[in-house]
Amino acid sequence: FEQAGISELPRTTDELAVMCDTIYRKGITPLGHYKRGGYWPYLTEVFSMQYDGFDYYMNKFYACVDENGESPSIHALKTKDGRYQTLKAYEQIIQPNYVLSGSNSQEHTMMQTQFVNGACAMMVNGSWMANEMAGEGMKDTFTVMKTPVLSGLTDKLTTVTKESELCKVVSAVDAVTDGEKALDDYKDGDDYVVDGLKVSAADWDAVYAARNTVAANYSGHGAYIPKYSTAKEGAKEFLKYLYSDEGYAIYTNKLHLALPLTPDSGEIATDSWTNFEKGQFALLQSAVQFASKDNASRHAIFVDGGAADLFADQDYIQYLCTQNAGDRLNADEIWEKHMAYIDSNYEINWLANIK
Repeated sequence: FEQAGISELPRTTDELAVMCDTIYRKGITPLGHYKRGGYWPYLTEVFSMQYDGFDYYMNKFYACVDENGESPSIHALKTKDGRYQTLKAYEQIIQPNYVLSGSNSQEHTMMQTQFVNGACAMMVNGSWMANEMAGEGMKDTFTVMKTPVLSGLTDKLTTVTKESELCKVVSAVDAVTDGEKALDDYKDGDDYVVDGLKVSAADWDAVYAARNTVAANYSGHGAYIPKYSTAKEGAKEFLKYLYSDEGYAIYTNKLHLALPLTPDSGEIATDSWTNFEKGQFALLQSAVQFASKDNASRHAIFVDGGAADLFADQDYIQYLCTQNAGDRLNADEIWEKHMAYIDSNYEINWLANIK
């Protein structure tokens, strides 16, 4: 980033697209991922929730409920929602010139190795990367940046309708989140004022939630005690200890991995942690909602039927950035392809699998 002359991180997806172009024009490859879309689907979950909101995402889409309350419903899966808006943003960002060669075909370890050795500037990844890449000499020059806010969110807002206005509000939200300013510094009755812009409480809350939405897969993990175990009570005691303040401190101090909770005994000391570890920890501490396909409201059509996730486990990223122009698709073409995939699988496979 220093080499490309970048000192400010992107607040929105439009700014991310501009930044990618700046990096590219400095002779640096902006992005890298691995085959089958890499970890981009995690961000797709985040961007979709930014646009549609937590309630829609959890209680409409993943509950497979349409506007008439019918469930399961093919209409719930085919609504042109935040998934489409995310594709439109990706169209500007995940371009062939911006993506490291091999991203659509190589395994994650190969592409992560290239990333930590400077082959590209950014990679969508998770907290596990530091441990996976420890043997590759991952330096303390890596950090985690906040996920930009989907620029298309302005379509859903009433007082923040321009990209420039959205950027201002995101900056204000960051100032509050990072402790540089108090919420009252922007309050004006029930609403807010940001650089002279009157922002409704609803719009402020939407941007605040969007900026502080984090992808997490905690809900997809669990501890299970087999019913044939002869040590059930001992296992329960272990789990109680693991989630005690003492157990949490041991886990966190050893692995430097953030969890979505703070111990009653106080904050975890992170002074000795790397920038990467501190960054992810801070993001999780300020998160107001988590985006994950693993949620309690998820309908059986996703779990057992085969619909799987937002794009039915289809690799849509490759179509945006393939070097073969004949195979490349834009956002609208990818969306139509996905709609056709839903049509061809909904009745014959997904519904059949859960009946």
